[in-house]
Amino acid sequence: MQHLPEPVRKDLLDRYSSIGVRLHRLYKLVFGVSYFDDLRDLGFASIATLLADLHQRRNEFAHGNPQAIDEATVLALVNGLKKEHEGFIAVFNKRCTHPRRDQGTEQ
Repeated sequence: MQHLPEPVRKDLLDRYSSIGVRLHRLYKLVFGVSYFDDLRDLGFASIATLLADLHQRRNEFAHGNPQAIDEATVLALVNGLKKEHEGFIAVFNKRCTHPRRDQGTEQ
């Protein structure tokens, strides 16, 4: 969101302050696709599925279902951490490391 004026950028980050709304709403607002779509497009479909499942289970846990996060969930998370990190880097490189064309620099 570098191309946005600082007050607009700050307002968007304040308005979309939790990780859930940043991943689901703000990301799509800024890039036109979801973070999960970018992960899938870059070959990280299993991580997109894992993150969606973890988000759902976290919500269930927070709303009174402690069984939503079980040993299998924890193991899936731990086993997927390296791949998730690789996926994050791939998405970051796709979305954040190239100057925008509308700023006068060709990619």
